Amino acid sequence: MIVQLGLACRYFKHLSYAHRKALAQSAARLRAKARLRRFIVAVPIVGIASVAYFEENDYQEWLQENPDGDRTQYACEVAIITAEVLDEVLQELPENIQPRPSSIQYLIDSYIACED
Repeated sequence: MIVQLGLACRYFKHLSYAHRKALAQSAARLRAKARLRRFIVAVPIVGIASVAYFEENDYQEWLQENPDGDRTQYACEVAIITAEVLDEVLQELPENIQPRPSSIQYLIDSYIACED
C-alpha cells in the first residue's frame, strides 16, 4: 500500500511538472502570437510612412524639372506611366492568369482622368 502511494505521488508529481511545462509553452505561444501581431501592425504603418516620404521626394524632384506644375499634373503623369508599366507587367504573366484587356482599360479610363 505504501509503495502504491509512493508511486501515485511520483506519478502526480510528474503530471504536475508536465502540466506546468504545457502551461508555460502555451503562455510562450500566446506571447509570440501577440508579438507577431504587433510586428504586423507596425509594418504597414512604417510602410505607409516610407511610401509617403519617397513619393514626396519624387514630387519635389519632378517639381524642379516642371516648375509650373502642380500635384494634379504630377499625379496624372505618374498614373499614365504606372498604367503603361502595369500593362507591360501584366503581359508578362502567364496567359491563364492575365486579366482581360477590357477590364484593365476600364480601370485606366475610370481612374486616370487626365487632360492631355
